[in-house]
Amino acid sequence: MDKRFSEVLRRFHVEPDNGLVLNTIVMLYKASNVEMLDWDNMVLSSYTNDLIKNQEQIDFRKLLVTQEDRSSYDSDHRFYRGIPFNEKISLSVQGSRAHYCTPRRTLKNIYDYSCMEIALVNDGGLIDVGDDIFKTGILKGLPNQEIFESEGTVGPYIDIEVIQGIFDFLRVRVGLRMNDLLTMMSHTV
Repeated sequence: MDKRFSEVLRRFHVEPDNGLVLNTIVMLYKASNVEMLDWDNMVLSSYTNDLIKNQEQIDFRKLLVTQEDRSSYDSDHRFYRGIPFNEKISLSVQGSRAHYCTPRRTLKNIYDYSCMEIALVNDGGLIDVGDDIFKTGILKGLPNQEIFESEGTVGPYIDIEVIQGIFDFLRVRVGLRMNDLLTMMSHTV
């Protein structure tokens, strides 16, 4: 096996007997004369996309739980808890009169929103699109990163399909924190 192939597999913790990944690596390598760093990114992106296609679909809206302690002061200002992922990352998805969503109202049925506000949170703080975690870290290759560029940390009026794509990427690349998610879901009525 080519030394570069072995290095890519080691870097991304891929088993050498995974034929799909090996075929993707060989195809990308033969089709391009790009620098190793760009080549690694193409391999990782292709591998992530294959995993997304092969995983069971979960609608992110099913995982949104109202954060009662922040919503109780005014029924028009509802807040949802962030969806917890590993690496201490959460995906905040919001929809109410106080958020950048369409329609910009507090709706009872979350499926009636066509766009919602999103942010990525790490250790309680918002992650900025300029942070290293986007450039070289675990969020490198996150689809639709440009949605965060206008505000830096918050994605306003984001289509539900785009949010689903970001959720799917995070689920595959980072992984859901199942214990936190189950605890959060058990506190709902």
